[in-house]
Amino acid sequence: MPKISEFMGMSIYMQWDDHPWPHFHIHSAEYRASFNLRSMRITRGDLPMARARALLRWARMHEDELWENWERVENHEAPRQVRPLRNSR
Repeated sequence: MPKISEFMGMSIYMQWDDHPWPHFHIHSAEYRASFNLRSMRITRGDLPMARARALLRWARMHEDELWENWERVENHEAPRQVRPLRNSR
């Protein structure tokens, strides 16, 4: 699964061969979650509240890039890196 970003102890992945809806996966220590691009929320799994808020802020900041990556993976192309969240307070 290609990693597209990493920040606050979270690794963000996007792949084309698992679920049909636009989304990405988050791995953070013992936590795993999926984030739906349409609803802009975690739809599977769980994250600590501070990380979930940071993730949402990052997703909103990079929404266009995430959708472009989704189009890429649907075409079986490698997704591009997305800048990590900086100054995540």
